[in-house]
Amino acid sequence: MICHLEGLQVSDEDLWQVLKKMGLFGHEDLPVRVLSQGQKRRVSLARLLLSKSQLWLLDEPFTALDKAAIDFLQSVIADHIKQGGMVMLTTHQDVSLTTGEVKQLRLGWKKDGDV
Repeated sequence: MICHLEGLQVSDEDLWQVLKKMGLFGHEDLPVRVLSQGQKRRVSLARLLLSKSQLWLLDEPFTALDKAAIDFLQSVIADHIKQGGMVMLTTHQDVSLTTGEVKQLRLGWKKDGDV
């Protein structure tokens, strides 16, 4: 339904494949409001995967995820980069995204003595 509302042309096969990949298979008939925070993040990422966007802008994507879900999300991001995509994300968590070119921006106040 949401794909239709956003004008995305998505085949049933692609939809089921993304639901399985994101661990949402079996939850497709549930309203998002009853899902856990981690499942809601997976729904958002599934929408992103279906959009076929080359650039992903992710704001704190690892928040409310357990260790296994963080590892899984890192692998999804790494796969996107391997396929020629780009990811810009903000995080306060140390994560090991090891593929692609990584640039870190540290924003905020400088400590005394920092240049």
